[in-house]
Amino acid sequence: MRLKFALSRCWLLLLCLFIAPQVVAKKFKPYSQATTSEADFHSEVRFDFANGLPIVTVDIAGQPYRFLFDTAAVSTISPQLAEQLKLEVKPLASVSAVDAGGQKQQITATVVPKMRVGDITILNAGMAVFDLRPANGLLSCLALDGIIGYNLIDLFAGIKLDYQRQILTLSSAAMSFPASATQLKMEVKPGMGAIARLHFSPEVKNVPVVLDTGKNLGFGLPVEVGIELNQKGLIKHRIYQLQTKERSALFSESKNQEFLTRFDKVKLDSLPLDPVVINFSPGLPLLGNEFLRQYHVYLNWQQQTFALEPVAMLHLANEWKSFGIYPTFDAEQGLVIGKVLQNLNKTSAKLQLGDRILKIAEFDATKEPLKTVCFLSQNRYAKHKIEQLLLTLERDQQVFQVQLQRQRLFADP
Repeated sequence: MRLKFALSRCWLLLLCLFIAPQVVAKKFKPYSQATTSEADFHSEVRFDFANGLPIVTVDIAGQPYRFLFDTAAVSTISPQLAEQLKLEVKPLASVSAVDAGGQKQQITATVVPKMRVGDITILNAGMAVFDLRPANGLLSCLALDGIIGYNLIDLFAGIKLDYQRQILTLSSAAMSFPASATQLKMEVKPGMGAIARLHFSPEVKNVPVVLDTGKNLGFGLPVEVGIELNQKGLIKHRIYQLQTKERSALFSESKNQEFLTRFDKVKLDSLPLDPVVINFSPGLPLLGNEFLRQYHVYLNWQQQTFALEPVAMLHLANEWKSFGIYPTFDAEQGLVIGKVLQNLNKTSAKLQLGDRILKIAEFDATKEPLKTVCFLSQNRYAKHKIEQLLLTLERDQQVFQVQLQRQRLFADP
């Protein structure tokens, strides 16, 4: 059966928007005119972390809105909110994207005259405009109104993320790093955000990775890096292959294959890391909140330095668990199994790509598909995680049930 995966249009646009600021600056300049009304400021802002992503409250015209603080995306506002605020939306003539259906989409942008984040007033905030609440897609679980991205983050000389207290600190002055923190180098690139470097060995080093607070996973690197690491004999732990739309063999020429494995010896710049799990996929090289939340994260954006202060040793590699399935939305069938960890256990071996999901636990995916998939996503960050999951599935008009156990993949020997 050939699947027609309904990937969120938003994520495709986000990738294309990495080039937008340079193109926009030639004719329409929403990204070059933002300022703060206060010359000196130091503001602490509480954020929601229920989905593993820092979401702050932004005040616009006296009303609160939910904005993702995302160091690896361009600032964005939903078309619904732009219309509600009666903002002028203009097309970016030189920039377009192709959605999941192959249709060319025009990128548009606008300027928010005034918005407040904590005690800070941002004037003339330039933002891309596109739908952050698609009918189907994990993005809708966040209920976002917008994104504070790298073009606005550049207004803050100093930034601190305290994941334990769920406090974001924004300052007009660079942060002073505590003695217990390790100072590291990053390179801020227009249209991409902050880039650090990973070192696996003398032969495989300086691997770029984008510091991404808009990603609720840990390490993600391109498949090509995984191929090189395997060829150099640097993969020492078991490999878990993710069966996706393209059923190619591991380490083949295909760029559509994904897999997971553990690494015990990796450096982030000069910092030796505890064992980490890395997801190799066709996507961008990203370092997200699943890793960052072990630390107080200090970002001196304009000085291009950052620091990590360990505060919560979560032993992520040792405790890394999975049910072995990843739901996605199919244009014709609704919620289906989009990815499967192939060699997890005998139970997961019974699952196939495209199996229609009728129920996950007590959630009816046929009536409330978004609520169902949001439950599975958010449980990862719940205080009391479920360890067993009952799936009701349909394949070839036959209904069956599978009981999945959350399984630890990379425990210490």
